[in-house]
Amino acid sequence: MSDRDRHDRRRSGFTLIELLTVIAILGVLLALLLPAVQRAREAARRIQCASNLKQIALATHGYAGVWGALPIGMPLQFDVGISSVRTNHSLFIAMLPQLEQSPVFSALNFDVNIRDVVNRTVMTHSLSVLWCPSDPSIVKSTLLSEGMTARVSLSSYAGNSGIWQLWGMQDPVPQTRMNGLFQMVGSICPAQVTDGFSNTFLIGERDHGLLDPTWASWWHWWTTGNYGDTLFCAAWPMNPGPRAADGYARRYDVRDSAYIAGASSRHPGGCHFAFADGSVRFLRETIDTWPYDPATGLPLGLDPGKDEPFQLPADIRPGVYQALATRSGGEILSAESY
Repeated sequence: MSDRDRHDRRRSGFTLIELLTVIAILGVLLALLLPAVQRAREAARRIQCASNLKQIALATHGYAGVWGALPIGMPLQFDVGISSVRTNHSLFIAMLPQLEQSPVFSALNFDVNIRDVVNRTVMTHSLSVLWCPSDPSIVKSTLLSEGMTARVSLSSYAGNSGIWQLWGMQDPVPQTRMNGLFQMVGSICPAQVTDGFSNTFLIGERDHGLLDPTWASWWHWWTTGNYGDTLFCAAWPMNPGPRAADGYARRYDVRDSAYIAGASSRHPGGCHFAFADGSVRFLRETIDTWPYDPATGLPLGLDPGKDEPFQLPADIRPGVYQALATRSGGEILSAESY
């Protein structure tokens, strides 16, 4: 073997410097590629989320076509066993036939409360159309309460109850003044949506994963009509900030927690909403809203502890976001404003 042959054989492999250079180049390429892959995956998840909301909107229109009105947001039922009024099933339960879930609907016993033992099988039933794919926590069922083995499935979506969520199950008269599309003890007819179907929220998103783990198991159940389960309101802006997420730890009141009863999502920059006309739009969280306290997300000057319905200070002007939550507020909105 000649010296030239031996030299060529020694040069057939990589030197350490060349190997390190190749690894460095691959690292840079991966660093550039990873964000693009993540964006592509999130884009796919957003498409699926919008598709879910479109299906729900179509089911709502199908329900209204059959019954002439939207489902009751929070039906009430007198429970003889405890001699008290309880909240009952959700708008999604009412729309099960329109969501192509007739067998599940037939399995329900409407003579008793949705939480009754005989309805537990339905409560644990999962509907993927109610899950936003960007929120991995939503696919996990949760215990009904501490110490119980029964579980319930969750929902990423909720019906628009208006600007406020008014309580008072024993005296439901104020609930008829709720200004969204779903309310307690009453149904909204299409003719009552005088602001226009294209300017009124129907269904919105909520990010279950943002809830404190201590309280997450108590909220966003898909089967019950409670505020904080399947109804949202626009008292809080979208994604108001991490400090507002701690509200429920301070007060035992759903009205004091932006991430229980407000709209939120894991999609960067905003949330999806289905409108009353059946369209689905992604709204930026920078949309015009009223001034709010970043510590709570509630409008400035409002005391959530006062008797309801809440009264805003005279100088607080509802923003475009709040206007979209009302069915008959008379606001004049242009498409450019949102």
